[in-house]
Amino acid sequence: SVGAMDELPDESRQRYHLEALVAVRREWHNLVLLPTLLREDPALVVAAVRQNKDALQPLSSSMLDDQRIAIKAVGNDGCALQFLSESVRDNMEVVIAAVRQAGWALQYAGEAPRADREVVLQAVRQDGNSLQFAQEDLREDRTLVLAAVRQRGTALRFALKPLQADLEVVLEAVRQNGYALQYASEELRANPEVVWAAVRQHGWAFQYAAPAMRQDLAAVHEAVRLDPRAFKFAGEPFRSDPEHVLQVVELNGDVLLWAADELKDNRAVAMVAVKQSGRVSQCLSAKLRADKFIAVEAVRQNGEAFQHFAAALCGERARILEAAACA
Repeated sequence: SVGAMDELPDESRQRYHLEALVAVRREWHNLVLLPTLLREDPALVVAAVRQNKDALQPLSSSMLDDQRIAIKAVGNDGCALQFLSESVRDNMEVVIAAVRQAGWALQYAGEAPRADREVVLQAVRQDGNSLQFAQEDLREDRTLVLAAVRQRGTALRFALKPLQADLEVVLEAVRQNGYALQYASEELRANPEVVWAAVRQHGWAFQYAAPAMRQDLAAVHEAVRLDPRAFKFAGEPFRSDPEHVLQVVELNGDVLLWAADELKDNRAVAMVAVKQSGRVSQCLSAKLRADKFIAVEAVRQNGEAFQHFAAALCGERARILEAAACA
């Protein structure tokens, strides 16, 4: 009890405090087992919250209002801000310390910090998606939005519409994450510079390009040249038309992986594809994976490709490897 501790000699109290500190540093849960006087001891509280922010939950309101403890807590885990008092969550110094450690902590800040440009800037530099917790007018601040999308491209979704139509902002976003293309304005999703930047970062971003681009042969060829995965989202006529698919597999054989299934049974298309990329043999029909001539070309391009023909051509392995070795 508090009274019992007060009656102890100074030396005994110091030893008891040291033992308590060792126990809390070993396991933060030990804080709740201590007498009230020690549970409210700043040094012990700080030792506990450095391990886990949950150590704040059982504390008294006076402790949760202590700025020194707050700074230590959020410096270790910014999201500890959620457990602190309302006045502390309005404290600019504490909130800045929190968002520098975890931008996401901005959601727990008071109204004033979330309307403060410097606080929001610190938050989005750490986690661009924390832009969503900023006051609305700041989500139209070009500098803040640029900082956010440079850190996390998909933060573009939280910018207000005028900035989703800003060429520089959108380019920065898709260069960081191609998938950010889905949050760009309709006009910019039809802009070749923006689309190619997005596809270059990730081929599947092509799915968010304007429909007209995904139906344009030249656009599809450029997308495939940048990343063959883009072909998965080309207009249906391209993915199922033998002539068109033949053109794109000449650019990159891997395109066949995302072509219509019937073309994986087309011998002419398959032959061109495996010459470019032996690994696409994995997607060929059972009939074509029993074709010795296709097997030779695939193995010639990629020695490991024989595994995809082994079931049907096991007895031909030596001949196929020998033929593939010939120029």
